[in-house]
Amino acid sequence: MPFWIICNGNFDYFWYAANPANGLVPDRSTAGSACSIAAVGFGLTAIGIGIDHGWISRTQGVTRVMATLNTFLNGPQGSAASASLATMDGSTISWT
Repeated sequence: MPFWIICNGNFDYFWYAANPANGLVPDRSTAGSACSIAAVGFGLTAIGIGIDHGWISRTQGVTRVMATLNTFLNGPQGSAASASLATMDGSTISWT
């Protein structure tokens, strides 16, 4: 299997599994999985790769990145440095 097919498949997970309204990415591919900050970080990285390979436009990438960053800026704030898990709609964030 060509390497680019594997790369594209990985990108597709982070692009299509993410909630387009807030950019949150599920931690697992199972139904009802919570979002994790790690998955969101990989998703943000995947956006740059997707733009570079022409799988999405720069405008699409910027829109998703801004939605993601605004989710964390405007969402519930905790006392810790970072969120660990959140519901996919962003309504509940677990701070550790």
